[in-house]
Amino acid sequence: MSLIHLSSQGDAGGSANRFSNYFPNPIIIEPNSQVALVNIVLTPNGSIIIDSTNNLLYFVIGTAVSNSIANPQNKVVIPVGDYTPDALATAIQNGLNNGTFQAPYRYFEEVAGTIGWVVSVVEDTTTQQPRAFEIKNTQNPQPELEGIANLSNTATIGGVGYAANQMTFEAKSINDGVTKNAAGSLIGAFDWTGLTKEDVVANDTLLYQSQYRNLKGVYRGLKADGTKPKTLVWFDTMTIGSDDTFGEFCYGISRNEYTALGGTDFSNNFDDVADATGTIINLPIMDIMIRNIPNGDGAGKLQVWVYNASINKEYMEMRTLKTGGTEYALDGAETGHIVKFEWKTNTTYEISISTYNGSAYPAFVILYTGTKNYKTTDNQFYELAYLKTKGLEIAIAGIYNQGILGNVVDAPLAIAHEFLHGTEAIDDSNLTAYRNKNISLSVNKLIDNSIMTFDGTIGDTIGANGALLQLTRTSTTNQIAKVQTSGRPSFTSGLATAHIQLDNLPVKSYMGASSNIAKDIAIIPRFKNDNLDASDTLYYEPNEKIWIDLKNSEQITSNELSASIKNSLNKELEGIHQPTSMTLLFRKMPR
Repeated sequence: MSLIHLSSQGDAGGSANRFSNYFPNPIIIEPNSQVALVNIVLTPNGSIIIDSTNNLLYFVIGTAVSNSIANPQNKVVIPVGDYTPDALATAIQNGLNNGTFQAPYRYFEEVAGTIGWVVSVVEDTTTQQPRAFEIKNTQNPQPELEGIANLSNTATIGGVGYAANQMTFEAKSINDGVTKNAAGSLIGAFDWTGLTKEDVVANDTLLYQSQYRNLKGVYRGLKADGTKPKTLVWFDTMTIGSDDTFGEFCYGISRNEYTALGGTDFSNNFDDVADATGTIINLPIMDIMIRNIPNGDGAGKLQVWVYNASINKEYMEMRTLKTGGTEYALDGAETGHIVKFEWKTNTTYEISISTYNGSAYPAFVILYTGTKNYKTTDNQFYELAYLKTKGLEIAIAGIYNQGILGNVVDAPLAIAHEFLHGTEAIDDSNLTAYRNKNISLSVNKLIDNSIMTFDGTIGDTIGANGALLQLTRTSTTNQIAKVQTSGRPSFTSGLATAHIQLDNLPVKSYMGASSNIAKDIAIIPRFKNDNLDASDTLYYEPNEKIWIDLKNSEQITSNELSASIKNSLNKELEGIHQPTSMTLLFRKMPR
């Protein structure tokens, strides 16, 4: 008989579930020998059991107080199951990202891995074993000015008879009238989305029928360099016969609910309002809108309309302009006009215009300044353009959210989370490069309900010594906020059934689950030992040795033995780390 000890630490390139040991003197196995497992030591990663008693956490961005202006408290439900620490971190991360509707704090595919919520396992520097979880949120940086030329990011509104072919989309290159080089000269043409109303049979020139909707949403928030977000719309003077005139359009920023219903005649998107003279006109409903109307040969007039959602007024109102009166006269002899929407703070905006002077776009003239108390938890805002005159062409560019956002109220919610209450939010204190809202998580039964009101249950499992976790900002810009649990995660040292195999010996076994022929010499039943540290080892020694025939008719001489730890599907066993060791006993088959 011969005892042979194998260890995963004896293979520099091996792993805990597949390794080889080399011997300076060859191992000699006599003909017709048998092998048996004497013992084995495995080191499980440790699993974390999630069930209905410990699978809830809640989070709030801002301050959730028990009143009508509370920030939403969002519920994250972790699916029941056995998790490795890394897998649990991923599950929590996905739940947080899926449940976040506030655009600055939201995950976008375009910046995956660094933006939004990231949950990671913190390892002990000595043992490299999990000792805590870190929960971090990184706010989105402001995107660059861009035209939404991709049709997948646009949509038309309305039903039958208002087909997409009534509008042509094309990429246009137009100077924004702002960007200058070091010498102060205007440079930089941006690719804008050009929109042209087609002359089709169904296109009644008396109606706003063709329309554009940007699905990405308007971005509000400064860049680190102080650059303000803006949206630009360019429109051209049309020449029809011998007359220079303007096409009629309405362009602006609108809430999702103003356009979601649509209708075959857009009746749900329009309202009858009175202009400055008291004349009743039919206009699309938007939060902020510019309206360009033809007014005789060689002239046009620009108006600003704002939705008034006060208690007594819920309709579009025409505003008095900074330039005087309610209309700004356009020069029909010039071919280009750029209107700019720019956010000056988180609640104030400015509308201005620059008209091409034959060689460049001069400084913008301010038409109107206003206030809209938009909050990060409000429904998403989108760009809308309604075109009336056939052949009319406008172009749009702006700073938009990186991805297409769901609506806070209307978006279908994933099964792993649900929106509880509170569609209003306490406003951000300032529009800085990044928001400065507090971020809190409820993970256990709350003692103090002044910040949050819903009790989580996952706290003890992830090592949170307390009920409320509050993220701390790690920089003066407020872009990154994070928190780390202070206690050790609650592990169960459990492993699935393990199949011990000798890869380079003539062993044959049959695996029903995978329909494979394998090289099993022993099968270890499922390990389970509760409340152990993840670094604790598991020792197994069979009560009785099970001898496996090698069926070697000739002597085997080898300097190497290779071992694998597999599951019932003949795949490498997950959930173990270094080291793995085993003792084998070889003997000649008894007569």
